[in-house]
Amino acid sequence: LSGGRNWIKDICMGWDRKLWLACQAGFLVFETTTGEFSDGLQALGIESYGREHHAMNTLLIDQESKLWLASWDGVYVISPDTREMKYLEENTGLAHAFPQGSAIELYLDQIGSVWLGTWNRGASYHNSEIKKFGLLSQKIYPEGLTGDIARCMVSDESGNLYIGIDQGGVNKINRKDNSFTHFRHDDNNPGSLIHDNVRALLYLEKGRQLWIGTQGGLDLMNIGTGKIQHFQTSSERNEGLVSNDIRCLSRDIFNRIWIGTYSGLSVYQPISGNFNNFRYNPEDQRSLSDNRIYCIYEDSNRDIWVATRRGLNKYIPETMTFKRFLSSSLDTASLANDFITCVFEDSKNRLLIGTYGGGLHLMDREKEMFHIWNSNDGLPNNVVYGILEDRGGNLWLSTHRGVSKFKP
Repeated sequence: LSGGRNWIKDICMGWDRKLWLACQAGFLVFETTTGEFSDGLQALGIESYGREHHAMNTLLIDQESKLWLASWDGVYVISPDTREMKYLEENTGLAHAFPQGSAIELYLDQIGSVWLGTWNRGASYHNSEIKKFGLLSQKIYPEGLTGDIARCMVSDESGNLYIGIDQGGVNKINRKDNSFTHFRHDDNNPGSLIHDNVRALLYLEKGRQLWIGTQGGLDLMNIGTGKIQHFQTSSERNEGLVSNDIRCLSRDIFNRIWIGTYSGLSVYQPISGNFNNFRYNPEDQRSLSDNRIYCIYEDSNRDIWVATRRGLNKYIPETMTFKRFLSSSLDTASLANDFITCVFEDSKNRLLIGTYGGGLHLMDREKEMFHIWNSNDGLPNNVVYGILEDRGGNLWLSTHRGVSKFKP
């Protein structure tokens, strides 16, 4: 791989056990049986994209096995039967239209519709049964979406869609009648959303709970009643969030909500309704190693791993502290780099850690030691952004210089 093909942004398993890769220079096909890469267009016998720009952002396989490619120039769809590629044209004069331009996110909902998140052009959906798009933007639906920058989306058990809008709150779409309900911040209504800049959404079917992470705090909405409970920082120790600027949300097996920020970590306890807050403390070796959190991962042993800008942390529930794992020039079995980008457990329960500059690590959790693979061992680059496992047990690593197939 060379040039823009080294910048791999997304991977999915496609037809005939082939891997499809979205990259800065288009898309690639990887033949898992031969280990060979080929240009996506050449593999399909297509002469050109027909567009000037074709840097791909993400891809998706829908329920009809069609491949969707989202790019900065729009969306392409490839049929598995004809192997023909279609560029989806814009038609802003119709209510059922497609927003041409920067496509940044694809989402497949429970009823098989493909949702598209765009940059500054709203959201749209494609109904596979009636073969048309519904564009959700302020231009076409002035009373629909409250903004055109859709940051996050989740759906509930009834198929209703919730979209987090940059400075636009949460928009609920009832899929039965396509009606909209807006949840916004209102200074005169204490029961309204705490802030309009929504960063993360998490839906729990039990209790019909919609957790909403915003720039101004955390909200818990009962989607049945519409009532909202607010959570923010508190002047009293450990009674509020560690920071009001929420970046990510996740749930563990005990239904605790883990909230990651750049100012530390908060854990919501559902039984007591209280928060446990964790920050870096230079005088306490059992505190978080850094406040900038990039990933929170629960493994098969129910251990929680927190990846930060400076080290990997294992949560010790008995003492509510952390075991730090940091690089050391005196210990060859320690981390090679402290910037942790991702944590992944494979089908053999092996814990793998990607780093920004230190390559790939395999952790021996009993001995608390790391085995390291880097560019000297054949990795194309020592920056590992993500890890994916295929059905054959092979690991696929996205790096700063392309994709690597690896079997530890």
